[in-house]
Amino acid sequence: MVDLAPTADGGTAIHWHGSYTARWGLRRVLRRTMQQVMQQMADGLASYAATQSPGARYP
Repeated sequence: MVDLAPTADGGTAIHWHGSYTARWGLRRVLRRTMQQVMQQMADGLASYAATQSPGARYP
């Protein structure tokens, strides 16, 4: 689930939540890995968005 909300400074606050099911032995490893992967994706998207002009449309 992704929730977007406008911020007072004209930006956008993003709350990204997901869930998954894993076998018992993999839960800890997958949790840590998924947190890292999702953070890298969010950071990459934010970096890309920062390079775009305000009001730009994304393909």
